[in-house]
Amino acid sequence: MRTASQNGKRSRTKGVAFEREVAAMLRPIWPEAERNIAQSRTAKREGCDVEKTPYWIECKVGAVINLKAAHAQADADSDGREVIVIAKTDRRRPVVYGNVWSLTGLGSAKWADLMVTADLEEWLRSMGAER
Repeated sequence: MRTASQNGKRSRTKGVAFEREVAAMLRPIWPEAERNIAQSRTAKREGCDVEKTPYWIECKVGAVINLKAAHAQADADSDGREVIVIAKTDRRRPVVYGNVWSLTGLGSAKWADLMVTADLEEWLRSMGAER
């Protein structure tokens, strides 16, 4: 049986690995995309999980993920960039969650409250096709 400390370390390690994986997946579209290491060095939140993209990216990984709550938390932290959550629940493919217009690269505020969840790989293909 693991201690709470061991479980916490395992969870953080899993999160860091997923942030690196997401940054690598984004590099074909945004070559400078990288995991934001500043946020892990201090207790204070200093930016999103993956930097050097036009989006404020919040990465979540785990057994159960509340996409709406993750998006709200990231939106409160955002520097003004459109927020997207990239999440992977255990044994499932990663998804992207955010405003439908920002996800398609259109950037329209017309339907600002219309949130969607899309397969991450499909979204990346669509973003690559638009660039």
